Amino acid sequence: AKTPKPSPPIKRRGNLPKTMEVVTNSTVIFLDVDGVLHPLGPNHLPLHSTISDLTSRADEELASPDTDPTRVCEGEFTPECMSNLKKIVTDTGASIVLSSTWRETHPSRLAVLQQLAEYDIPPFVGCTPIHGSGSNARASEITAYARVNNISASTSPWTIRTWISPRPTL
Repeated sequence: AKTPKPSPPIKRRGNLPKTMEVVTNSTVIFLDVDGVLHPLGPNHLPLHSTISDLTSRADEELASPDTDPTRVCEGEFTPECMSNLKKIVTDTGASIVLSSTWRETHPSRLAVLQQLAEYDIPPFVGCTPIHGSGSNARASEITAYARVNNISASTSPWTIRTWISPRPTL
């Protein structure tokens, strides 16, 4: 495994995260992790992870300092999904903005950065703000980030072009 490249901390502008570097192209991936970089089962947990491993990780997170990355469990950040993400980023030159719940804590963001580095994928350039929960929360978070960072549908068509994670067969 490669040594992860350090990334600057996420800075905030009001309630919205500021990008860590200028997005220099018009292609942006608003990246979710669960269900995208690893398939989810019917219980909405990583399909190939065990409940005991996920529970142990949660206990570890409570006991460890906020500077340690979250431990990645077996079945998360699968090679197939990470390779698909790398191909999309390489083929499009896209910048990644983290829109996943993995953006909500410093240790989780560090874990995502480490996984991206392990697959030679550029680090994410920012995170969407956290507006709470509900059926429209993610859409409003992405819209708010796009508005603050001058990303519009005219410069970056908001279409799903390629799926990263295969649908699990249940």
